[in-house]
Amino acid sequence: MSDGCLVVVGGDGSVDALREGGCRAAPKTRLCQPTAPSYKALRSVKLPGSITSLELMESEQMQGDNRILLAGTRTSEIYAINVKTFEAILVVTCHRCAINDIAFPKGMSGVFATAGAGSARVWSAASAQELLRIEVPNFVCSAVLFTADGKSLVTAWNDGCIRAFTPLTGRLMYCILNTHNKGASALDMTTDGTTLVSGGCEGQVRVWDIKPQCQTLKKVLKEHKSPVSAIQVSPNNCEAVSAGTDGSCIIWDLISLSRRRVLYANTLFSCARYEPGGCQLLTAGSDRRVACWETATGTLARELEASKVGAVNGLDISYNGELFATGANDQMVKLWKYQEGIYTHTGLGHAGAVTCLRFSPDMRYIVSCCAAGSIVIWKMPAEYIPKTPPPTPASERLSLKLPSAPSKDEKIEKMNTSRSSVHACCPCEPPKPPSRASVQSSGDSAKSGGSRGSKGSGVKDNLPKKTPSKESVNSGGGDKRK
Repeated sequence: MSDGCLVVVGGDGSVDALREGGCRAAPKTRLCQPTAPSYKALRSVKLPGSITSLELMESEQMQGDNRILLAGTRTSEIYAINVKTFEAILVVTCHRCAINDIAFPKGMSGVFATAGAGSARVWSAASAQELLRIEVPNFVCSAVLFTADGKSLVTAWNDGCIRAFTPLTGRLMYCILNTHNKGASALDMTTDGTTLVSGGCEGQVRVWDIKPQCQTLKKVLKEHKSPVSAIQVSPNNCEAVSAGTDGSCIIWDLISLSRRRVLYANTLFSCARYEPGGCQLLTAGSDRRVACWETATGTLARELEASKVGAVNGLDISYNGELFATGANDQMVKLWKYQEGIYTHTGLGHAGAVTCLRFSPDMRYIVSCCAAGSIVIWKMPAEYIPKTPPPTPASERLSLKLPSAPSKDEKIEKMNTSRSSVHACCPCEPPKPPSRASVQSSGDSAKSGGSRGSKGSGVKDNLPKKTPSKESVNSGGGDKRK
């Protein structure tokens, strides 16, 4: 630097500012003299990860002690180091390897979560800054999702475990051990948060009953012969679709826990998404095509060529069902019209194959990730941004307050305490006064009763009368005059 200091970085993440301290006197031993001139460490700081690059930032506003050192690490992070205090501040960070999945909370577009090698992270969509990092060293997070109430972040890992964390603090809520023999590769959950469907690299689909105190296995579904690449639960929570790399896409019945129908294609399925109404299903894979299927019959409705170079890895549908987006190995993100089957916009910006993408719940932007570990936030075209807000999430509808029960005083006020009431001790309806027709009929019955010589109380007998059956009437039963 201009003040004579020398900044040295190491593979252990240390950054040192050195200044020449002069030559030391030669020792009186047979050892070789030390390197001349010698340097003295003035300030030092240690960063996580090996440092790969260093740059000094100077300008008219940044002179002397206001200068900043930018240090890049092997973990895909850039730190800003103040030259005077040597305090490091994290400026930019991202995943160091491919990103496998993206998830938005239900009805919330401000944050989203990503899954990658060694960690699952929560990001702010407005500032593009990392809010939370959940690390599990030496393992890969293959899938991530938010529960419908937004109280937990569920992740799937290649060690065969499913872990749920709190989205604010990252505290571990529960861990399901040994869910799959060769690692969990996909998962999804119903909107009520009680049923979890997971897929593994051995080809099994497992259904779990999720409770706060315990998580139990309900059923193991063995149909796929290769890893399960994607799972999604239908909008009505009665079905779930699983896409496998064996060329089959299976629709499961979550009520009877059995297979409903199978979709076959000459491709390695990588993603499958339900249309918001649940009537159709979109799939994509290695054949570079997006296929539309009828969920009721399992027939193929149409096919679209989504890429001309490589496989389609990412697919998502907007909440209103008018648009869908695709990402492929050609490093391009395409926006399609669902009904017309044509793409209207193309996004270029990734340095690797696009692995996953998602619409924001308010449809104002699209978030896509690639194999290089980068995250790109795309703005939606103005003509596609809906003017009406998205529908209210189920969690908010359930949180509405019900009317409170009436108090004891209100119950007493509603009671009929008059002397004419037969049931004056309970709030039941008082007896209705008899009508004119009933009074006349009761009077006639009283007269007839008096002529028979009975006690004739004048009260109508409400006991059921025995009526002649249909057979006796047809047979002419009864008294007959001869």
